[in-house]
Amino acid sequence: MYLQSIHLTNIKSFRDATLELPSEGGFAGWNVILGGNASGKTTLLQAIALCLLGPGQVERLLDAATWPTAGEAVGTCSADVRSGTDDYFFGVASGEAYLSTTITLIAAASEVEGRKWAPGEVVFTGDEDAVIFATFGIYSTHRGWFSAGYGAFRRLSGASGDIVDPKSRAARHLTLFREDAALTDCEAWLTSLYGQSIDPENPDRDEAARQLTGARAALNRLLPAEVQLVKLTSQGAIFGQARTSLSVSLRQLSDGYRSFLAMVIDLLRHTLRAGAAVDADGVVDCQGVVLIDEVDAHLHPRWQREIGPQLCAAFPKLQFIVSTHSPFVAQTAREGGLFRLVQSEAGATIEPFPERVLGRRVEQLLTSSLFGLDSSLDAETEALVARRAALEARRPRSAEDEAELESVIHKLEDRDGAPGPTWAEMKRQEQLEAELEALLRHGDGR
Repeated sequence: MYLQSIHLTNIKSFRDATLELPSEGGFAGWNVILGGNASGKTTLLQAIALCLLGPGQVERLLDAATWPTAGEAVGTCSADVRSGTDDYFFGVASGEAYLSTTITLIAAASEVEGRKWAPGEVVFTGDEDAVIFATFGIYSTHRGWFSAGYGAFRRLSGASGDIVDPKSRAARHLTLFREDAALTDCEAWLTSLYGQSIDPENPDRDEAARQLTGARAALNRLLPAEVQLVKLTSQGAIFGQARTSLSVSLRQLSDGYRSFLAMVIDLLRHTLRAGAAVDADGVVDCQGVVLIDEVDAHLHPRWQREIGPQLCAAFPKLQFIVSTHSPFVAQTAREGGLFRLVQSEAGATIEPFPERVLGRRVEQLLTSSLFGLDSSLDAETEALVARRAALEARRPRSAEDEAELESVIHKLEDRDGAPGPTWAEMKRQEQLEAELEALLRHGDGR
């Protein structure tokens, strides 16, 4: 399944907000949500998960009474979902269809569709067709309807996963709702798969070996070249570091590697258990939605730039919806898949970014409305540039002004590097080029 859109009404800071995801060429791809701290990025991802999972799956993941906007008795999340060829309805493949679902969260005793509900309850509402779709489709235990969600804290150790049934769909979203939760089964799954692949008594030995080969290939294509999975044993995974020629266990790797591997191994585990196939090159054939909060956490800028394209190459049929503070992650958003959360007195809104970002420099993105910086310079240098401009504009200048201007210019000359083009400078350059082209055409009589 894929998410076409979601509309939030009176959900925390979202009074009336809609996210419309791009579908040209299919729904799969890299969609990026930007916003400042406390802008609502996590709430938006959780609301998506809520609609994809349904009330029966999420009641242990959240306190519904805290979700409606302050002063409101109820809040609603309404999603339009497109089923895929992997999704089963009444036990048979559903084909491709657009379907809607609405979840209501109760903060104060309320009547919804003729029924009274108590604070803290999560209610599915809809017409007869929607109820049938939910019961025997998206919220059923039938094959397909895949989704997974990962919070900003993707740990290998922490709280037990028994907060929810580990076999439930809610378990795939646990860290998105619980900061103390951990992806504890990752390495155990790999070692179990290894054991199944070498067990001569296992009737599924060949399938386990095939999955293990694909999983190893997927991990190594996603990891930077300097760190690769070199060996699996019954004791765990061993990774080789190219620069040092050292071999280390998963838990000896840095926070960035552990956090990334915990998420990727967990995603591999869930997609394969859901019936997806993985080939020898590590490409996983699975439709669905994957939500990742602060996807750039712990990652080097080079890795931030590569993570989107790499995940989409390994999982080409998944629709990724991620939040970030990183311009490198934003750079790789699919066409029409870049959004900004904006806070105002009327509540948070979700704005699509209308400009093309592929090929734009990081400093151009940082100085666009996406991030709102006036400059990508450090604060001290930026202050010197501003002071130089103020002094140069002053007429007449006193002797003290001239001395200060000379000092400021000298300080700026001593600083390595020149400021890169800002978003505004880029747009002015594009305008000048367009005007020049128009003049040239006019001069040629065209």
